[in-house]
Amino acid sequence: MRIVPLGADSLGTRAFSFYVETSDIKITVDPSCALAPRRNGYPPTPREIYNLNETYKKIRYHVLQSDIVIISHFHNDHYPFFDLDIFLGKILLIKDYKKDMNYMQVTRAKKFVEELQKRGVRYFFADFKEFSFNRTKILFSDGLWHGRAKREGKVIGFIIEEKKSLFYSSDTQGLWDKTLREFLKGKRIDYFFVDGPSLYQSKKSEIDEFVRDISDILKELNESKLVLDHHFVRDLSYSNYIKSFREVYGDRVFTCAEFLGEKDTPLEALRREYYEGGNF
Repeated sequence: MRIVPLGADSLGTRAFSFYVETSDIKITVDPSCALAPRRNGYPPTPREIYNLNETYKKIRYHVLQSDIVIISHFHNDHYPFFDLDIFLGKILLIKDYKKDMNYMQVTRAKKFVEELQKRGVRYFFADFKEFSFNRTKILFSDGLWHGRAKREGKVIGFIIEEKKSLFYSSDTQGLWDKTLREFLKGKRIDYFFVDGPSLYQSKKSEIDEFVRDISDILKELNESKLVLDHHFVRDLSYSNYIKSFREVYGDRVFTCAEFLGEKDTPLEALRREYYEGGNF
């Protein structure tokens, strides 16, 4: 199984997109990226804007190479509403917008599906379903809450199984959702791609719970690797947690950038430093 992160907060954009290649199929997950229009009162920096465009070029290239595209929900940093022709000839496995989604996502998803139908693109609602492509299986969760506030509706996570297995949480902001815990129970996962809590918006008790959950996984599955990114990397204190995990469990915990062998560039978290003349 070949895994290539494409866009992520540690790579400079709001995104959690990656490419997976098995012996049977090529898959791109959540093929989009975006920027926070304001953060700490500041607009995106020129470097963020340049990086956004370069990131989408990379995502687009991998979509065009893929057989399958997975869309876990309909926020703009997870699906490219502006570039739907890239899906021609692909199979899309997408969140069912009729189940547990807020008004804005339902509106976006309806339009998205209408445009897919116009183009003759094959799509399947994936909630709580299993798809097989020769020896590769993709098992989807039922709806998972997009964060504890539950305002954003639900997303779908999944496990890809071939010789190795990969789990993706989408935007759950931790592993607290009971449905997610049930979905993972008894599963042997080699790679966890997990969206952690937004550190600057979360209670200490919620962050402490997340740390315990990650520690439990690292203890129980002592060869698994964890990639923590997305909301988790929007505050520079994330690196302290990554460091703490490594001190106990070794080099099994990464951001998406580190998984690629690159240096973290959490540009949104660094935005204040850029505008206030700090070390950017």
